[in-house]
Amino acid sequence: MKKYILIILIFYGLKSAAQNAMPRFVKLTSAEKNAVVQKLNWQDDTILIINFISPLDSSGTSIAEATIVSYWNDFYKNFDSKKFKVKLVYSDCVGREQLKNSKLIHLDNDEVLRSIFFPRDKTCSGIAVLNKKGSFKIKSGTYTQEDIEELVAQLINEQVDPIKKYNN
Repeated sequence: MKKYILIILIFYGLKSAAQNAMPRFVKLTSAEKNAVVQKLNWQDDTILIINFISPLDSSGTSIAEATIVSYWNDFYKNFDSKKFKVKLVYSDCVGREQLKNSKLIHLDNDEVLRSIFFPRDKTCSGIAVLNKKGSFKIKSGTYTQEDIEELVAQLINEQVDPIKKYNN
């Protein structure tokens, strides 16, 4: 009896994990890509990294913005900025008032960007990496510089669909 219960638990665990898995490359619809281009003024000739951020300091607008921007500038200082463009996006309703005059942090007031990349997950932090084809990869929660480098490399080197390749 214990074996059957264990098998059932393993089955449901694997089923749940499979439902949360992302396909290798996910594509934006043309409407979604247009929304990203419009909201973030993105020229799709580069890789776009969208950092969904949460405030690091809530003591005042200038301090919070300076702290956030300084942290992310330091985070990306060793990256080749010719390969990609980074946009900091704040979509959480808490703290928007502090950042409403920011020129460096995009406020996702209507949560359009968040709903495109994290429709089921209302995470405060995460990353979306896009290429000019509209393919993207996401990672919610915490991530490292190595994670970003890997996502960028995957999208730069996105493979041609083997079916299309052989049908030409």
